[in-house]
Amino acid sequence: MSRCIDSCISQKYKNIEIVAVNDGSTDNSLDILLKYVQIDERIRVVDKTNEGLILTRKRGVYESKGEYIFF
Repeated sequence: MSRCIDSCISQKYKNIEIVAVNDGSTDNSLDILLKYVQIDERIRVVDKTNEGLILTRKRGVYESKGEYIFF
């Protein structure tokens, strides 16, 4: 996960919003995401119970404020 977020925040295009949805993970994913929130103000974390891929993506779309969305 860290490689993915590092790649996103290092892009030349800086006008982005990163919405990371934690879908009830039981490992340390939420802790990692919360550390990134402290590093980069463009990152927002949504923590929710596990509901599966489709509902998790829908939640990410709902939470986003941007015009374009990329998964």
